[in-house]
Amino acid sequence: MGSVSSFSRLTPAFSFFMFLSVLGVLMVLASGGLLGIYVGFECSFLGLAAILSGDSVEENESCMKYFVFQALGSLFMLFGFMMMIEPIMGHKVPLLLTLVGVCLKGGFFPFHFWVPSVMSTCSWFSCFLVAVWQKVGLMCFIGKWGLSYTLTNYLELVALVTAILGAFGGVWVIYYRALMGYSSLVHSGWMLMAAMCSLPSVMFYMFVYGVISGILMRRLYKLKIMCFEDFSNFHHHEAGSVFMVFLDFMSLGGLPVLPGFLPKVVVLIMMGLSKKIGMFFLIISSVISLFYYLKVAMVAGVGSGLNYYLVHKWSGSLSKGSMFKKYIILNAGLYFIGMVGLLVLVGVMS
Repeated sequence: MGSVSSFSRLTPAFSFFMFLSVLGVLMVLASGGLLGIYVGFECSFLGLAAILSGDSVEENESCMKYFVFQALGSLFMLFGFMMMIEPIMGHKVPLLLTLVGVCLKGGFFPFHFWVPSVMSTCSWFSCFLVAVWQKVGLMCFIGKWGLSYTLTNYLELVALVTAILGAFGGVWVIYYRALMGYSSLVHSGWMLMAAMCSLPSVMFYMFVYGVISGILMRRLYKLKIMCFEDFSNFHHHEAGSVFMVFLDFMSLGGLPVLPGFLPKVVVLIMMGLSKKIGMFFLIISSVISLFYYLKVAMVAGVGSGLNYYLVHKWSGSLSKGSMFKKYIILNAGLYFIGMVGLLVLVGVMS
């Protein structure tokens, strides 16, 4: 695995391509026609592809994989849009071509395999962009344009299989960037189901997931954790940071009481009892992903001697550490926003 000198490269080129990517997402959100949406997708894709290229061979390899699948997705999406404008073969074929393009671009089933492969060899910041940012435009497109109303069964199948494959695929993974790739597949299934319900629910899910994932990836970068073996190099004074990583993983898995549980509750409420099978498979995928998140805690405890530290020193340092207080403040803020959104949602539905 290639090491990265910084979490993100703050250079003029990086700023330009990041601006291009943000502009593309805004075009998808604001556009009222298919041409504007396609141009927005292309701007976002080109900006991210340029950011993914780095100094090491592994990063350039991940950039090429990302470029190939995004280009194929753009091709299918362009054909689908053109056939929507001139419906020669009916209305279902263009929508199916567009759905194939969306699955290629987002890394959904049956084209899910490129996501862990790309994320395992790129920088942590690029991992965040692939796992979170590149899905913003796609989810807004699905939620805004109502693609799900015509292809509900296909999209539901894609969402459920993507979540299950991400859950089982991460069980045997030892490198954390690849693990975050499989975790992204699980959350992609939840996001697709949320996008089929409403645009605000999927945006709320992506906001909470993006905050938790960004903090976790930044913390893993600062601690130089790449795989399970890296925990064996920790000292007792670093156990507080390891505990924060453990909490972030638990929140990412949707453990109740932590903020990551709230968006899943919103999605389940929006789905209702009409999609019991979908709810069952989504919950199973989260439980399995929670299992390999718990493996992180077990390895951390054994590798860094965390049990000894917790017994002898943690009780005194817990009240003094500003890191834990910041974590509590952040979680309380996310919970407040989530509860307000949940109450508004319940009020609208009633």
